[in-house]
Amino acid sequence: MQLNPTFALLLLFGWGIEASAQAEPAPPAADSRVSQPGGEFTDPTPPISPRNARSEADLDRIDAAAHYALGRLLLQRDDLDGALRRMERAWRYDSAATSLLNEIVLVAVQQGHFQEAARYAVLAAEGGSGEFAALRQLANYLAQLRDWERALKLYEKFSEKNAGEKKGLDALLLHWEMGRLYFLTKDYAKSAENLSIVRDALEHPEKYALKESLHKAFQGDAQSIYALLAESFLQAGKLDDALTMFEKVQRRKPDQALLLLQRARVAEKRPDNAAALGFLEKYFSTKSQAGGLEVYDLYAKLVARKNEDQNAAAEKTITRIETLLQNDPDNRPLAYFLAEQCLKLKRFKQAEALYRGQIEAAPTLQAYQGLIEVLHQSKQSAALLDVLGQAVAGTISLDSLGPPVKKLLADQKMRKQLIEEAKKREAANALSPEVALAAAYLALADEQFPDARRFFQHALKSKKIAPEGLLFTWSVQLILAERAADAVATLKQLIDENQQAANLADYHHYLAGALAMAEKTDDAVRAAEMAVTLDPASVEYRARIGWIYYHAHRNSDAVQSYKKLLDNFDQDHAAAGVRAVMRQARLSLSNLAVQENDKAAAVEWLEQVLDEYPEDIAAMNDLGYLWAEQGLHLQRAYRMVARAVLAEPNNTAYLDSLGWALFQLQRYDEAVVALKKSVASDEHPAGVILDHLGDALWQTKAFQEAQDAWRRAMQAFSATDQSAEREKVAAKLKRRPPTK
Repeated sequence: MQLNPTFALLLLFGWGIEASAQAEPAPPAADSRVSQPGGEFTDPTPPISPRNARSEADLDRIDAAAHYALGRLLLQRDDLDGALRRMERAWRYDSAATSLLNEIVLVAVQQGHFQEAARYAVLAAEGGSGEFAALRQLANYLAQLRDWERALKLYEKFSEKNAGEKKGLDALLLHWEMGRLYFLTKDYAKSAENLSIVRDALEHPEKYALKESLHKAFQGDAQSIYALLAESFLQAGKLDDALTMFEKVQRRKPDQALLLLQRARVAEKRPDNAAALGFLEKYFSTKSQAGGLEVYDLYAKLVARKNEDQNAAAEKTITRIETLLQNDPDNRPLAYFLAEQCLKLKRFKQAEALYRGQIEAAPTLQAYQGLIEVLHQSKQSAALLDVLGQAVAGTISLDSLGPPVKKLLADQKMRKQLIEEAKKREAANALSPEVALAAAYLALADEQFPDARRFFQHALKSKKIAPEGLLFTWSVQLILAERAADAVATLKQLIDENQQAANLADYHHYLAGALAMAEKTDDAVRAAEMAVTLDPASVEYRARIGWIYYHAHRNSDAVQSYKKLLDNFDQDHAAAGVRAVMRQARLSLSNLAVQENDKAAAVEWLEQVLDEYPEDIAAMNDLGYLWAEQGLHLQRAYRMVARAVLAEPNNTAYLDSLGWALFQLQRYDEAVVALKKSVASDEHPAGVILDHLGDALWQTKAFQEAQDAWRRAMQAFSATDQSAEREKVAAKLKRRPPTK
């Protein structure tokens, strides 16, 4: 039996227990003022009324106490999952009870919910709490997840708690970890502060009580440690220390050219242009490529610093780089840098020749990107189409070619020129399969679907591109272009021709999505179930079934599928991917409950999301809106939706939630501001937002504006076939402003 939280609170504190243990009370005396059975009231006791009504904050604290009491009971019953959830809610209802965070973290760690524990540990650290032993462990965990800023908060708390521990390997490793993370988050001063201690320990191990064996183990990776120390000191402006560390790296792994570059970098920071340029000239004489493009960027920066005329500085840089390249023609970083500089100055022929030379020597993504940019800017459509064909033969997709292609696809005029060029070659029987594939992508982006389909069929003749990868990539592009029927046909062909493929489950998974988009729900479910059969361990494949039903508005099937998904996978707290799917399943179940007008269930699913993800902005917004809509927990609802808007100030839905919470709090002028911003941020605002705006405007006595908003709401509801909502707004339009 599940205990009611309030009953659990009474039980925990023994309220009512003492009375029940006593003997039955004696009947009242004959002269009692209380009426006897069958008698009349002579002097009734007046009802007890509280002096002050309980505020929302009072009720929140009572709820928090109830949840906490139930959590303690569940702990005694070894129901750690249930206890954890109740404690999390207790803190959320009364966030001033920061000591609760320590208990939450300890229980979460005990359960192996490390991601969850880390979130609450950070909240504890931010709130000045965090008196638990798991800080270091959780900080390491967050660092592995590349959540560097939050990891640092835990390291800082751990360091604060262990301020007296200055020596030993553990203390040294803590400074190393913090120094590294401060460097990654670009807090170079703190990075240098921590890494200075590491440097001192490496140079004077006796001061830090390091055992010789441990010191040697740490010294085994001293080269990379010294390299990080050098970079940290350089960025923090500790230039002498940086130079010393660079020289230590040099002694361990000699590279005179690289040391010259590092000396130039230090000199540039001082700033000593002459010395920096001198070191770079010495570097150039070694014909080294160790510095990559950075060395030439530094050279251009130094030359620009010496010249007020930036065009003259750029010309001077190019002249010097050209000379260097003549003397060292195999230096690829040098060639790439010169090509970039020529492109900036619109020396298209020279830039084109340089990029083509690099492609001939060894085709790279960087070379293709540069050449595509050159040909696009110089409007050489025929040559550009050929290069796109060459590039796509190696990558299969135009998307993988990055920003230059993104810019190209946004250029409607050039896109159409390329498609017309492909059609001319097709008519002349001179269209290669690789160029046809590039043209297919261009035609798809231009919504010329018959041309795209025809070009793609021609591309399948290519002997340079594996048909399996080509069919899959094309099907994904069709899905993104919302060409569901074409995607279904392509994926079926892919599956039929590759029955033994390693990725067969993935192909069925994508087919399920395409079939759902094509409104073929039962076929979509069968395809999704086939993906699950081929890979039963995949949570993503199982989640697709619920999504298909959700998409088809088969709500009861969707609910059943999502609940089954939670039953099968919700105990897996090891994989971040699984937790993300569980979160989305709960958000979907909440939405489904709203559609079925089951507000209590909708709230509970959102509460569960926030139990695990206490700072989930989307869940905060949805829960805040649900409460505001029902007139419940209005202050808390307002705080939640306000946090959502703070995180995403231009989110239309969040602004609507904020406006509606303010409306329910009778802060009508503020509600109008938020709702107007919500309407303005969307080209086609939803009817419900316009309806809310009308309500708020009416309360501020802006009657004409309110009616205008309601008329727009009616149009929006009509466009989305929401007849019931439309009729409600129509009734509002019959209102008449009150007479003065």
